Amino acid sequence: MKSYILVLLVLLLVVIFVIGYYFYSNVPKRKEESLKLESVEVSNKNPKVYDTVDINIKISGRIEDPFNEDEINVTSEITLPDKRVVAFPAFYHQDYNRSLVNGKEVLTPIGDPYWKVRFTPFLEGNYLVKINLYKNKKLENYSFVNFFVKGYSHDLGFVRMSKTGYLYLENGSGLFLIGENLCWYSSNGTYDYDNWFSKMKDNGENYARIWLAPWAFGIGWSRKVGHYNLEEAWKLDYVMNLAKRNGIYVMLCLVNHGQLIAQDNWNDNPYNSKNGGPISYPYQFFTNTEAKEYFKKFLRYMVARYSGYTNLLAWELFNEVDLTDNYNPTSVANWHTEMASYIRSIDPYKHLVTTSFSSLSAGDLIWRQSNLDFTQLHIYGPKDLSEAICNQVSFMKSSYNLPVLVGEFASDWRWFNSPYYYKDKEGVEIHEGIWSSTMCGSFGTAMLWWWDNYIDPFNLYYHYKALKEFLDGISFYNSNFSILSYDVINKNLSKASYNFKIYGLQNATFAMGWVKSNMYNWFNVINNVTLEEVGDIKVRLSNLKDGNYTLELWNTYEGKVTSVSKVKVVGGEVIIDIPKFKKDFAFKLIFDNQAQ
Repeated sequence: MKSYILVLLVLLLVVIFVIGYYFYSNVPKRKEESLKLESVEVSNKNPKVYDTVDINIKISGRIEDPFNEDEINVTSEITLPDKRVVAFPAFYHQDYNRSLVNGKEVLTPIGDPYWKVRFTPFLEGNYLVKINLYKNKKLENYSFVNFFVKGYSHDLGFVRMSKTGYLYLENGSGLFLIGENLCWYSSNGTYDYDNWFSKMKDNGENYARIWLAPWAFGIGWSRKVGHYNLEEAWKLDYVMNLAKRNGIYVMLCLVNHGQLIAQDNWNDNPYNSKNGGPISYPYQFFTNTEAKEYFKKFLRYMVARYSGYTNLLAWELFNEVDLTDNYNPTSVANWHTEMASYIRSIDPYKHLVTTSFSSLSAGDLIWRQSNLDFTQLHIYGPKDLSEAICNQVSFMKSSYNLPVLVGEFASDWRWFNSPYYYKDKEGVEIHEGIWSSTMCGSFGTAMLWWWDNYIDPFNLYYHYKALKEFLDGISFYNSNFSILSYDVINKNLSKASYNFKIYGLQNATFAMGWVKSNMYNWFNVINNVTLEEVGDIKVRLSNLKDGNYTLELWNTYEGKVTSVSKVKVVGGEVIIDIPKFKKDFAFKLIFDNQAQ
């Protein structure tokens, strides 16, 4: 009986299989759906040189994963007026409206996502653009559009580094950076930058540093590695455009150290194998082949979306990379060399590339080995910030023969336990940092770290305005500046008389200096140290061209000339009077026979 039932069950299963197979075989198969370029539109068909042109591309057809370049890849081939051809990727994009609801920025999508090619023409003439649509690595469709460029916009072009270590723009004008860190926003989102950039512009600032952090502008910080956060990308678009309208250059820091620290953001990192990523430990980010390929795809997306901005100063590959877990200088140096080379190979505008470290010595191998454009310093806590900044800038320039920027500085790195900067209500640390870095050979001011909880609420922007007023008319580009040569010539006076330092720069026909009492620093100010009068002494300046000069003395807090006199350089030397003072002042020595 059991055998009979078993045979019936087997026969029943066979019948079910045959019937199922029959129906499956006769059901029409869904033909693989092709993709089509539905529309290709140029945002501005009559741009001028350095006007950004967006080519908006809408695609019809079923797409499983728009970030999977093996499934769908949209690229362009742009034939320039001089017949050169530039290959440039498109990027996936979503438009949004923004609003501020109960103190929080809210983005509302507009329509469906689509692709963009963002290109900034740098020549006059006709541009022919071929848009290529690939599916499964095969060319599926293509289309041609063109636009004609005539005349020059008010934009001055992309930033370049001169052989003397100072910046200039493609129109040949010099650029000296005056600015601060603005690395992320509060709950107000991009509305914060409406406030900050407006105040910066009004006070002569022209530079900001922004992080792509997990909590703000985290374009690559998504649920899946290789996917990009379109809301955060739109926010960065908005901020970059806003910065450009306000004359502000931006350094984009692509990765902050906390992303590769177990006690910080590593658990949520999309590269983490627990989240479906390719690596199990933070240090593998620098050595794992798959992780490096994902990061190159990220670089490709960033170049496609942001390299066309003329106000993009530099790509900063990492913030304080030496703080990441199990930091290995050799593997990290190799990673920097590889990534810097890759980004240069795909960035048609050749933006500057750099990185940063928390300590002076941690980056030694990378500065020596990697093909980066300039070094950075992060300086916190010395009692005399001026002396520390000048000493470290000098050390970096002599050690690596690269230009130097102080990317971060402050009296205190803490945000807890009553940090020092809250006690320095008049911003002496800002004053020290920006004047010393200017006078010691950096190509920009030292960048204060505390922007949203110190500079803005204490309204300390006026420090930047005073420096900008002083620097107006001074060209750093092709200036051939060297460190100011001076000596005190009547040291028989009381020690208090020459208890000051002069930080400055000069060439054969111009000199400028910042004269600061050794007692005047942020540490003494917050500790209410009584400042003694110094000065009333003579100083000799050397290595100048003989002739008549105008000597201007300046109030460094107000940015105004306090006195003007005539002096004469004989035998390459001139003696100037240092008046009595307690804090600081600045001077300019201007050759009368040559306009500055």
